[in-house]
Amino acid sequence: MSDLPNDPPLQPDEGPPVSRQQPAPVVAQEVQASKVLAAEDAKAGDVIPFSIVEEFYKRPGGTLFAQLFGNDPLDFWIGRFYVGIWGLLSVAFATIGAIFYFYQFVVVEGTYNI
Repeated sequence: MSDLPNDPPLQPDEGPPVSRQQPAPVVAQEVQASKVLAAEDAKAGDVIPFSIVEEFYKRPGGTLFAQLFGNDPLDFWIGRFYVGIWGLLSVAFATIGAIFYFYQFVVVEGTYNI
């Protein structure tokens, strides 16, 4: 028994390698036009008020959980802070970490000097 593969040896290329096709001219023109429009918008310097940006991002239901199950009980805001599942988990584990820290120096080490 051998460790060599059972595949036949590679054959020499029969023709020149196939080059990548260039995008269609219409697509290239659309891309160029969108770049020009973006540059014009950047030059215009239109400032979007924060209230409009905030309104866009504070729409409920944009989470994966909401898309899968139709409702997300953790999709809410407290002031300017979005809670969500990661916010809830970070607060929970920060609390657990602080409890373990205090347990270590009070119970295990027997000292009360933080």
